Amino acid sequence: MAIRDFIARGLRFECTACGKCCSNHNEHDFVFLTAQDIAGASRTLKLARKEFLGRYTQRSQGDRVLKSRGDRCVFLEPDGLCRIYEARPLQCRTFPFWPENLNPRTWNKTIAMDCPGVGRGKRVPRRRIETYLAWMRRGSTG
Repeated sequence: MAIRDFIARGLRFECTACGKCCSNHNEHDFVFLTAQDIAGASRTLKLARKEFLGRYTQRSQGDRVLKSRGDRCVFLEPDGLCRIYEARPLQCRTFPFWPENLNPRTWNKTIAMDCPGVGRGKRVPRRRIETYLAWMRRGSTG
């Protein structure tokens, strides 16, 4: 099934702020950063870009990624909330609407098992999901 067909009627999703998506699991061990992500997080934390990069990021196979604290994102607070929520990276803003998740099997099995927000709340309209996909393709928040 094509992504467009799967999302045609929208998908029910409501973030429960559980923090599970901010923990490393399976092949999702990194939050990849765009230049906009770095600028926004640096500004939010009131740090120079270089200081932010040194403190909170590392290189992985040529990409800039957030460091982890144990098996969690360095910005995931003990209460399950994100310390830089307003400036959270593109990858975080668009979860769970990533291309690899938008097929019935992955959405209903893998993602629903890890994310209690899947199937809850109002339907996220197809156009909004397509916007997220476009942001991911461009690597920016528009």
